[in-house]
Amino acid sequence: MQRKGAKPAKERSADSADRVDDEALLQNAIVAGWTDSFFLLQVFQWAMNRGMEMFSPADTRPKRKQEPELPFKEVAMLYVQAHKVPLGLMAIFVATCAIIIAGENLEKQIDRPVEVEDYYGVLGVTRDAETGDIKRAYKTLAKRWHPDRRGINKNMR
Repeated sequence: MQRKGAKPAKERSADSADRVDDEALLQNAIVAGWTDSFFLLQVFQWAMNRGMEMFSPADTRPKRKQEPELPFKEVAMLYVQAHKVPLGLMAIFVATCAIIIAGENLEKQIDRPVEVEDYYGVLGVTRDAETGDIKRAYKTLAKRWHPDRRGINKNMR
């Protein structure tokens, strides 16, 4: 027994087959982004405006006011005033890139070992000094420049 308003079995199977075909079409369809349609609309609008200008009689065309030629500096200032946000974002981007590049180079420079030509001169001994004298000079300098020694940097405490 069929429900009231229900379709017969043959019609239901045909509808479900159509539905499956439609779903397959939708899944295989190429999805275009909103930018594609926006771009096409802009191109179409531009073409229509140019066509209207070209094929309209000269006396019906809107006449443009003759604006005086402004110096480059004033034109640039007007552009900057009209586009503050994009120009500011570009400036921030360039500054960020410069900081990143400078930081990468700075790290390489800090890790570079300091080259000393005469270690004996740093220790304050001659080149023909005995091993005990060299050790004593080293320990003396180590005590003098040790970071825990009082008086070197009182702000560290």
